[in-house]
Amino acid sequence: MGCAMAEFDVATGKVTPVWKNDALATQYSAALLLNGFLFGFHSHGQNDGGGELRCVDAKTGDVKWTQRNPGLGALISPAENC
Repeated sequence: MGCAMAEFDVATGKVTPVWKNDALATQYSAALLLNGFLFGFHSHGQNDGGGELRCVDAKTGDVKWTQRNPGLGALISPAENC
């Protein structure tokens, strides 16, 4: 499990991989893209100690911060910030 970022060229239909890693393994909800960062609940199943809320740089795939054991939830953003 993990995540990946790819660029899609609408004109040619070509998909180019940008990065792939294990920085954000979401399970029940998609990550939220906001201002160039992906926010999501990272977990490898129910036996991983509660999971983490993570912020990942969408350009590089680097983890910027992690909050352990955030509890359950879903992420939303006001439309004007997307």
